[in-house]
Amino acid sequence: MTTLTLPLALQGPMMAFGIGTHEREKPTSTTPTKSAVLGLVAAALGRTFTDPQDDLHALMLHVRVDDPGQVQSDFQIVRQALRADGSVNPFLTPVRREYLYGAAFLVLLEGPAYILGSVGEALLNPAFPPYLGRRSCPPARPLYVQAPKTAEPLTVMAEVPDLTGTGGRRLALIEDPLGYYTRPDQPLPERRFANRTLTLTHIQTVSAAP
Repeated sequence: MTTLTLPLALQGPMMAFGIGTHEREKPTSTTPTKSAVLGLVAAALGRTFTDPQDDLHALMLHVRVDDPGQVQSDFQIVRQALRADGSVNPFLTPVRREYLYGAAFLVLLEGPAYILGSVGEALLNPAFPPYLGRRSCPPARPLYVQAPKTAEPLTVMAEVPDLTGTGGRRLALIEDPLGYYTRPDQPLPERRFANRTLTLTHIQTVSAAP
């Protein structure tokens, strides 16, 4: 089975990747979560929450941080907020939502060619409008970067120009079964999550062509 690597560009004025959300606090991760990226891909493919996602869950996710952006908060009043126990609060509830402002990430999906080929086509013509974590966060540029390649993820990270337009030394989060850093963002059936292990390294990026 041929394994490919597909790069995606996640860049926009605002984005949010939920972690540990509950009734009054909606924090964001400082880098894209696997659950959020696979949700974005599923939407591009035209899938809904009730459709099987096992093939997407088996993909590996790697992230290059071209611009970490800044975390800022927005206070909102929400009707029918979900409580921690899953029940609905019938009253108006003040909620603090966090967003990443001005961030840029190169995200790589690694997996079988027959899956990533379909994903690449869907990103060019998504079935549902894409957004970066929340519907109020549209992307500032197309998600599609280039066709899937047989190259290793670190090689693709070094080859794809920096999304900020200037090269530099960038943090990279590489999904690795033997990794030492864990994140609870591996999707499971019935909207549950498990830990995923990562290795942290750095990549020297190239600037965009003039």
